[in-house]
Amino acid sequence: MGENTQRKQRRSRWKLVLLGLVLAVFVLEIGARVRVGDHFQFGAWVGAPQAVCGEFDPELGWRNRANTSVRCALGGGSYVVTINSRGQRGPERDFAKPAGVKRVVLLGDSTAWGWGVGDEAMWPRLVEREFAGKLEIVNLSVPGYGTDQELWVLERDGVRYAPDLVLLAFVHNDTLSNDMATMQGMAKPQFVRGGDGAWSVSGRPVPEPAESSDLAQRRTRRLATMYFATARLFEPPPPKPSRLALDDPKVQAGIERYWNKVASPESPSRMLLGRVREVSEAAGAKLAVFHLPHLVDRWLYDPTTPLPAEAKEPGYETYGTRKLAEVGRELGFATFSVDGALRDEVARGTNLDCGDEHLNERGNEVLAKVVAAKLRELLGL
Repeated sequence: MGENTQRKQRRSRWKLVLLGLVLAVFVLEIGARVRVGDHFQFGAWVGAPQAVCGEFDPELGWRNRANTSVRCALGGGSYVVTINSRGQRGPERDFAKPAGVKRVVLLGDSTAWGWGVGDEAMWPRLVEREFAGKLEIVNLSVPGYGTDQELWVLERDGVRYAPDLVLLAFVHNDTLSNDMATMQGMAKPQFVRGGDGAWSVSGRPVPEPAESSDLAQRRTRRLATMYFATARLFEPPPPKPSRLALDDPKVQAGIERYWNKVASPESPSRMLLGRVREVSEAAGAKLAVFHLPHLVDRWLYDPTTPLPAEAKEPGYETYGTRKLAEVGRELGFATFSVDGALRDEVARGTNLDCGDEHLNERGNEVLAKVVAAKLRELLGL
C-alpha cells in the first residue's frame, strides 16, 4: 500500500471521528435542551441581572455597567435590559433640562430599576408616557442599593440633572443595607456614628473584589450558559427567593422592629432620609418617598398569599408605609401609598409577581398609574 493511500485513509478516519464528535455534541445539546426545557432561552442570561449588568465601584461598592445590553431569562420567557453610557437604565438625558419639561430623579434598588420586565415595561418608563413629553425621569436606581448609596449617587450625579423632584422608592431591606458593610455578598461603605454622635463614612474606598469571586466566575461562564443548554446543565440553579412565614407573629414582630428603626432618631435610615431631603432641597427639588412592597408584603402582589385582616379595610396601608409617613411629617418631605391599588388588583385574582418577588408587567402598570397621579399633584402637571 502506497504512502499516499495510507495518508488518505488516515484523513478519512479522522474525518469520521470528527463527524462522530460533532454528531455526539449535537445529540447531547438536543437532549440537554429537552431536559432543561423553558429554563433555557437561547441567548438569554440565567440568573441575577446584576451579575452581567453590574460592576465594581470603589466609592459606592457597585454600579450599573455602562453600555450594556443583555436578554435575561425568566420563567419560560425573557426580557431585555439596556444600560446607557451613563450607567442608567432608561433614556440618556442631557444634564441641561429642556425648557417646559419637569424632571424627576429616581432613587431606588431593583424594584425601581425594573427587575423582571423589559426596558419599556418598567414603571418609570410607563409614568413618563403618561405625561407625553412634559416629564422626564432620570433613573439612578441600582439593584441592591440602600438609602446610603442612593444618597451618594444623588450627590454625585443626581443634582447635576437639575431635578424638580427627587423620588425615592424605599424597600424594607433598605433598613438592613443602611446598617451593614456588606449586602448580597458585595462590600459597600456605610455610615457609622462616633461617640460624639457625629456620622462619618466607613469602608471607603471599597476593596476591589478578587477575580476568583463568585460574581467574576459567573460572568466568565455566561456566554456558554447563554448559548448552550449542555453548559446550562452544569450551572447551579439560581437561589430561590426567601419566603418568610408571614402568618407567624414572631416574623411580623421582627418586620415591625425593622420598620420602627426607620423612625428611630438613632438609626442611620432616619438620618439618611433627612440628608436626602437636604440635598434635594439644596438642588431646588422637592422630595417624595414611598414604600414599594417586596418580600415582607407578599399579599400585595401574590394572590396565593392570604390577605391579613387589616389589609381588607378601606384605606389600607402597610406598616412600612405608615412609618415612612411618620418620618416624612417629622423631617418635612412628602410620602404617599401604592398599597391600596396593588391590594385591589390582587384581590381580583391578578398575579403581579414576575416569579422572583418583583413586580411583573401588570404590577408595573398598576404602580405607574399611582405614581403618575402623585407626580401630577406634586409638580402641578
